[in-house]
Amino acid sequence: MRPARPQTRAGGVATDAAPADHQPPAPIATPPLLRTVRMTFRPDRLGDFLALFREARPRIAAAPGCRHLELWEDARFPNVLTTFSHWDSADALDAYRRSDLFRETWAETKPLFAAPPVAHSQFRMWNSEG
Repeated sequence: MRPARPQTRAGGVATDAAPADHQPPAPIATPPLLRTVRMTFRPDRLGDFLALFREARPRIAAAPGCRHLELWEDARFPNVLTTFSHWDSADALDAYRRSDLFRETWAETKPLFAAPPVAHSQFRMWNSEG
């Protein structure tokens, strides 16, 4: 149930109009979709992927809906890398995955794998800032 707005007086007549200085509530922010893709590369092809990622990274980061992009290296296995990205929504991620940029980059990346990639999408529930 929506709370009733306080009534104001306009020329002595009660109205349910919001006062002139009333600000509507800010929209509730949608949390970004967090995406990780863990990729295991053939050790002899890791350099090929790093060159490809260096070239594609600015275009991926500029894709509509991409808020953040990182590349991580596994602490024990240098040929295991993970991309970590923030997206405005699942729709934004899906639009990127349908783009020519993704199709072309993925087509060049797939032959470099030593094992199938593992992707996860999630929402942050808590962080150390509260």
